[in-house]
Amino acid sequence: MLSTSEDTQHHPHNSIPSQQQIKAKMADGSIFAKLDDEEQILTVGMNEVAILEPDDDYVAIGTQNLNGCSGVVVMGRGIIMAHISPYPTARSDNGNSDGRAGMRHFAELLAEVRDLHN
Repeated sequence: MLSTSEDTQHHPHNSIPSQQQIKAKMADGSIFAKLDDEEQILTVGMNEVAILEPDDDYVAIGTQNLNGCSGVVVMGRGIIMAHISPYPTARSDNGNSDGRAGMRHFAELLAEVRDLHN
C-alpha cells in the first residue's frame, strides 16, 4: 500500500486509505478482497456480530455473500455489523415444523447487536 502524506490520512495505529487509493483498488477488483488480503478489514461471517472501534487496527468492517441473508449496520462511535442467515424453518424436538425458528434466530442476533450498542 502506498503511504505518503498526500495520499493517506494518518491514524494512530495504521494508515487509512485515501479516496484515490480506494478508487484505484476498486478498479483492480473487489475492495473487500484487497483489504482482506492486506488484513485491514474486520470480516463478519455468517451469523456473526462484530464491532469496529475507532482505535482498532482495521480500517474497515464488512461481510460478503449475503445471498438472501440480512445485513445490519449500526453506526455511532464505532460500527456494529451483523450478518444474519434466514433459517426459514427448523425441526422442533417433537418432529413438527417450526415456522418461527427464523424469526427467533433473527431476534437473537439483533439482541447481540443491541448489547454491543449499549
